Amino acid sequence: MDLSFGRGSGFAQQGQVDWVALSNNTVSATVAVFARLAAAKLDVQTVAIGHALSGSFKLSIAGQRRIQSALADLKWRSSMNDVMWFGFGVQHPIRHLERTENGYSCIALCGALSTISKDLEAAAVLLTEFADINGAPRHLRPSLHQWHGLVKACAGSLMSTKFECIANQYMLLSGTLGELGEKIHTNIGKPRDVVLALNAIGRLSRGEIAAITLAGGAICGWLAAFAQFFMGLEIELQDSNKNLLMKTVAENKRVHIIVLFGETPSPIVQLSSTSYHIRDVQSFMKRSYPLQTGRVPWDEAIQRTFGSLGTKLLKAKSFGTLIGSAARIFAAVAYNDKDILKLLNSEMKKYRETRGVSMPEPDQNWISYNSESVGRGYVNFALERLPELKCLRDTVEPCLGYSVHTALAEYKAATLKLEHICHCKNCLCKDCVPQNPISQRSPNCIYRFGEFIIILLWQLSVANVSTMIQPTQQGLQTLYDAWCIGSRSPSAISKGNQAGSIAPLLCHLNAHTAYQSLNYIFAGHDDSPLIRRLTEYNFSKLKLFPAKASQGLSFFVDTLVEISDRPETRKFLHILPGTIEGPSGTYFDRIVDGDYLTQQYQEEELKPLSDYTILEEGNKTFLESKLLVQESLQKISASIQFSGPKGHIYIGPMELQQAILQSVGHIRCSGRGCDLITELESPKNRIMVMEDGRLATKGDLPPKRAVILRKLTGNKLARCVGLAVTKVVYDYDSFVRQPFPEFCRSDVLLRRDECIPCCIRAGLASQSSLTFIIL
Repeated sequence: MDLSFGRGSGFAQQGQVDWVALSNNTVSATVAVFARLAAAKLDVQTVAIGHALSGSFKLSIAGQRRIQSALADLKWRSSMNDVMWFGFGVQHPIRHLERTENGYSCIALCGALSTISKDLEAAAVLLTEFADINGAPRHLRPSLHQWHGLVKACAGSLMSTKFECIANQYMLLSGTLGELGEKIHTNIGKPRDVVLALNAIGRLSRGEIAAITLAGGAICGWLAAFAQFFMGLEIELQDSNKNLLMKTVAENKRVHIIVLFGETPSPIVQLSSTSYHIRDVQSFMKRSYPLQTGRVPWDEAIQRTFGSLGTKLLKAKSFGTLIGSAARIFAAVAYNDKDILKLLNSEMKKYRETRGVSMPEPDQNWISYNSESVGRGYVNFALERLPELKCLRDTVEPCLGYSVHTALAEYKAATLKLEHICHCKNCLCKDCVPQNPISQRSPNCIYRFGEFIIILLWQLSVANVSTMIQPTQQGLQTLYDAWCIGSRSPSAISKGNQAGSIAPLLCHLNAHTAYQSLNYIFAGHDDSPLIRRLTEYNFSKLKLFPAKASQGLSFFVDTLVEISDRPETRKFLHILPGTIEGPSGTYFDRIVDGDYLTQQYQEEELKPLSDYTILEEGNKTFLESKLLVQESLQKISASIQFSGPKGHIYIGPMELQQAILQSVGHIRCSGRGCDLITELESPKNRIMVMEDGRLATKGDLPPKRAVILRKLTGNKLARCVGLAVTKVVYDYDSFVRQPFPEFCRSDVLLRRDECIPCCIRAGLASQSSLTFIIL
């Protein structure tokens, strides 16, 4: 039985809530429904009052269809063995609101309010004020915490609609959001003024008044978008001089809402007329809520977000060469091309010195093995995800056939051409050092902007995200600002900004920056701590969560839903509208890795490799895997349990994900004509074979260098177990130095399709004394 309200919803014919009738109303549902609401920290009273108040808004037929379509587009995905769910599941509280017209209005109101600010408390405050102006008695009025829960339950429900894109378009016309690079923090305004305007929009939708005028800043654009998109009201936007900016109706038809952008002539709300002024909150209360500036459609993301800078870049043919050359270099790194590390070594060394920090080799933290992240796949993905780039196809595609040497040379030449046509201060005066680069506005630099687009596309390519989820304008601008600031920091400029070097790009392409940047692109955060972290490239110091929910979106790594030893066939991260639901039905904002545990494997002897044929036999060890979760009051932890005849291993999903990605792509193999290794042992090197399990004694290993082959061919779970044990156990000094003090470093290489002799050669060429190869 669904959640249903008894006769008399509490509304009279004129649209006002009858609070006495509502307080005497009955609510009926099954225990399971009440349990679902409780798990979402929602009281039935809150749902009932939200349901009643939302009846103030009469959705148009088109508005109802948009809500219906949005709800139909909401997806969900379960974890391994169905212990957690991501997105909007069939039992999500929003499913109990979609049965009635008032429920549709509630989803429209709360879903839209969830986008008004990155702080959901702003929406809760507005609903509190809305209940107040509608005369809700104090004993019936939900708490701020309860309103916050209702908004959070609806956050992300409108993601597949164009509402946030339209709101962004209208807010940009206000002229109060500032130019690119300016940090103008626009607030939503005084909450009381905003809800008075919302109430007037509700009266308009019910035909009680003919027209209203809204005056104020960007928030008026958001209100106009809400009225037009869901209630079909016609709007007209004007600047402070009453010049027409746009209108949704022909000249001979009635306009319901006129919006006057700019400074309002009077700070007083004129309740006796149909004019409503949205005042600046800062003069009335200490707490202010930043206005979220909406999302931009993929097919206009570059030019709408970055304006003339984006237009100039798209007209530069050298930008196409930059994209194509970068794609070719990405492929060389992913496939461990024999020339790439040698050619990049000098550039990487210079860049480390420039940054003054320790930076890894480009292949050490590389996670991009999916076909859409390198080479032609990257180019096809770029042109499809950002259609504005299609005009550059003729200059992009020829670069894919370049050699690595030519691609690097063409990349450098393209950057110099972009610098030549750029007139920003950075490009004109390379020796100018800003006193405080973080506080200054970022330059409109075409060259740096081109680099940023390449990084952005790479980050998008490693995630499985539907095109229905558009990027936020604030997120894109924040990341571009961070990239510009990092490239013009005093240390970088004083030692030369290394125009033409692809080293900054390669240092930036790793799991930490991808994970955090994708959160900012789609969740729309905008703060200086992120810029500082990006500027200093110290994302690696941040802890990555296997899953995280933010702004109506859930982000979760691939190992939570499926275990794969072939990263080229999978995506690193998945993004869905909705929440993270635990086994009990409780919703969480994040999942953390559980502790690494192992019930010690049976020890086996190492056997010297004497014949390659013994390695071709598949591993038939029977293993099972399942996801285990443990809930607490504040968090939920997850571990993947591998069970077999030798015991159990528990490892966190993010830890396993990173171990897999960091262990592939280090073996150079042409795939044909590879030479065999005739001398399998020497006084300095020994090649050993291990069926599975733990190393037994120190005496089994040679004094200088060892390559240990773990014979796990053809067994996906066994390969992951072998990788997990080796990577987690032998990589830590406490484990490596105790039994084997001479082995201070160890490497783990995961074989894909490379031949065994090339695997052994890669192990012998490793800088580490101990190298494990997972066959």
